[in-house]
Amino acid sequence: MTGLLIIAHGSRNMASVEEIHRLVDAIRARNLEFDAVECAFLEMADPDIYTGVTHLVKLGVTDIKILPYFLARGNHVARDIPGIVESLLSEFPALSIETLPHIGLSDQMTQLIIDHVLDKS
Repeated sequence: MTGLLIIAHGSRNMASVEEIHRLVDAIRARNLEFDAVECAFLEMADPDIYTGVTHLVKLGVTDIKILPYFLARGNHVARDIPGIVESLLSEFPALSIETLPHIGLSDQMTQLIIDHVLDKS
């Protein structure tokens, strides 16, 4: 089974956290490729990344794609998430985890921004 774990920064602002949950619910509803789609947060919100991966494993997922929901390659994308993934692979050696490029690198980001701005003009 294959799962997608979308990792966001997290916030003390519950409206921000709920926004991520709604996004994941919408992706889950449209998903054609993944057996499970979940979210996790790097800090300040639950579930954390370890809990998110553990939940996917309990669902029977053996192959996890991690999508860092970050616009730029800051320390969280460059160091923190890879460090957590390394620890998870040590704990779950039979698990396949692939960290995808952060969302800000998407080729579609330029068009998304243009469409969004033109839509709001």
